[in-house]
Amino acid sequence: DRTTAGVGRLIRHALERGATHIEVALGGSATNDGGVGMLAELGCRFLDHAGHPIVPTLTGLGVLASVEASGLDARLRGGSLSILSDVVNPLCGASGASYVFGPQKGMLPAQCDEFDCILGRYAGLLQSVLRVGEVAQSPGAGAAGGLGFALQCLGGVQQSGARQIANRIGLPAAIAQADWVLTGEGRTDAQTLSGKAPVEVARLARAAGVPVTLVSGGLVKADIEKLSAEFDGLFSVVCGPMTLVQAQTEAAELLTQQVAQLARFARATRGW
Repeated sequence: DRTTAGVGRLIRHALERGATHIEVALGGSATNDGGVGMLAELGCRFLDHAGHPIVPTLTGLGVLASVEASGLDARLRGGSLSILSDVVNPLCGASGASYVFGPQKGMLPAQCDEFDCILGRYAGLLQSVLRVGEVAQSPGAGAAGGLGFALQCLGGVQQSGARQIANRIGLPAAIAQADWVLTGEGRTDAQTLSGKAPVEVARLARAAGVPVTLVSGGLVKADIEKLSAEFDGLFSVVCGPMTLVQAQTEAAELLTQQVAQLARFARATRGW
């Protein structure tokens, strides 16, 4: 059972050092525990029907009966918490953490059903104790395996991670001065449209009137039409049948070759 306990320990450490504003960037957590590991580290207690503490993991949540939040670190109320996330999925349901991201973490279809129900029951108990309303259905609650949900329950404010980072590094100004923008990611499908970094780059490029092309490790055929509405061109670095391991091993070479060919085409057609 992978857990978000480490995030809780980091937040506690920051609080001990006097931090009054904490930003947590979400993505690629390899967890699906709804943030229960983090909350346990911050003082929440999760109990079974006999009143005994459960193991604060996704599997442990299967026997959850009650939540006690009286021991939640009081220092959290004295500061602010920002959540930087690139996805807008809720915690539960067809577009939630288990169904959308669970299979990427090894979940089987039957497990997705089971774990979605477990997270739904956990969410109901936690929301009731913390008196926070239906946070589970909020945009971004399903980010990082539901860690977004737990952070929002603590009063965290959801923000676009891609937009925040873009602004901090001066990306809008850089794109405004460009003739052509190339962006990319490891694998591109419909999830990319849920606020991920390449779409934020495309948004900035469109606002500046600059063409934008996506170069990806792989494109999902069924989603190409939707993706084409955001980009002026979509290209995969894979140039022929090969295994995933081979594509990963040769990723740098494949990327270099594809971008070089795109540059040659641009030079021939645009005179760059």
